[in-house]
Amino acid sequence: MSKFQPKTAFLAEFGHFHKLKPIRIAMARFDEVKNLVMSLEGDFEKFYEKNNQAAGTRVRKGMQDLKTLAQNIRSEVQNTKNTPK
Repeated sequence: MSKFQPKTAFLAEFGHFHKLKPIRIAMARFDEVKNLVMSLEGDFEKFYEKNNQAAGTRVRKGMQDLKTLAQNIRSEVQNTKNTPK
């Protein structure tokens, strides 16, 4: 075993951790999308099955929030893609 092995192992581990951070951020953003869509399920049912107009308003607002969130994610992805490594 080399005397530099622990340092190399640390650097490899640090590099691995460093690469996971963007993945965790991306998955958190994806979870936001899923949670928003799932939170609208009840209002979709109320609007389409029971013709509840207030639920329709909440669906429209939720879909606008989803559009905004999706656009923000698209921008983040584009910026990450265009950033030199």
